[in-house]
Amino acid sequence: MPGRHIHTAGERIDVERFRVFAIHPIAHASQQREIAQALRFVRAPHPGDASTRTGGCPATNPLVCLELPVDRPVCHTDAVASSPARPSPAVRILDTANRLFYDEGFRVGIDRVISESKVAKASFYRAYPSKDDLIVAVLRRRHEEWTRWFVRRVDALTTERGRSLVRLADALGEWFARDDFRGSPFTNAMADASLPRTAVEVVHRHDEALRRALLAYLEHVGLEASDEVADQVSLIVEGAIVRAQRADRPDAAAAAARAAASLLARLDRPV
Repeated sequence: MPGRHIHTAGERIDVERFRVFAIHPIAHASQQREIAQALRFVRAPHPGDASTRTGGCPATNPLVCLELPVDRPVCHTDAVASSPARPSPAVRILDTANRLFYDEGFRVGIDRVISESKVAKASFYRAYPSKDDLIVAVLRRRHEEWTRWFVRRVDALTTERGRSLVRLADALGEWFARDDFRGSPFTNAMADASLPRTAVEVVHRHDEALRRALLAYLEHVGLEASDEVADQVSLIVEGAIVRAQRADRPDAAAAAARAAASLLARLDRPV
């Protein structure tokens, strides 16, 4: 309900906004569990249960814990713990692959990832037995980072400018204007014919998670939260991302954001 807040890891979070927008995991496993319990999304984990011992995720809400087709449910804790000053080889590999795959595509070779990560080949294969495993890990990280940013940015813009579907386009426009914008890593991945099945499933789960978040936001802004409307909004969002990536005109990104805002405004009629 409006005005209620919880405090986690030094952050003050509006409970109602968090509830209706179905925000993805924010930072750490302890913070996830605290938020989830406060909102009654998940059962309180027992101190001895496997999820707290192994880093598994007890959540049942798909935006609190996105269950991907890998060895276990994927939570924000999947990043390998290491000192900020001395990243582990696994973290360096993931950081490097995350950058290279987004900038140049998934055809970047393992030898180059190993070289730029400055790790031994044995360290690479201990962390990621195959390139397919690394691709899945990169897509998982991209999902977590992008979803967290997008949800929080739309939430902030909604607070600043008022409830409207146009806030989605506002956030997209900011992303499109970044120097490192290379389009959607998930759309880019699907264009790669050699993408492994497990990675394709990660992309599909990302799409479903985004659609669920859009459904929640439709309800939050007082619009019809139906599958049909969510599909329309999702199509506008995804189409704008693809259009912004094209380099056939210098203002392609800005034009895509404006077009998305115009189309979303037409749907912006409270029920």
